[in-house]
Amino acid sequence: MTQTVDEYIASLAANDSEIFEHMAKAVKRICPTTEQSISYGMPCFMYHKHSLISFIVRKKHYSLYPFSGKVIDSLQDDLKGFAITTGSIHFTAENMIDEALLKKIVKGRMYEIDSKLSTTK
Repeated sequence: MTQTVDEYIASLAANDSEIFEHMAKAVKRICPTTEQSISYGMPCFMYHKHSLISFIVRKKHYSLYPFSGKVIDSLQDDLKGFAITTGSIHFTAENMIDEALLKKIVKGRMYEIDSKLSTTK
């Protein structure tokens, strides 16, 4: 099993790795303090020791996991055109999550984590 997002991306086919490399770089720009780990068996980015975001290849699509149904619910209008579940957003190479939407997802999850941490102090 891979241990980091970078190792996972390196293990993918060229077209998949190119898509995920672009997304990983965007996540690192949006949240430079992220660390890489495994969460729920998936390589993911961590923020303050909490799962921030993960993305993986599926047979017919890619899945993005923000580890938060609330973040997905808050972006329903932005997510029109994507298949969504309570915990994931499915996309394809033809219907990508652009950087502006990725930023909203990541920032929404960061806010959620920050809010949780500020109430536990």
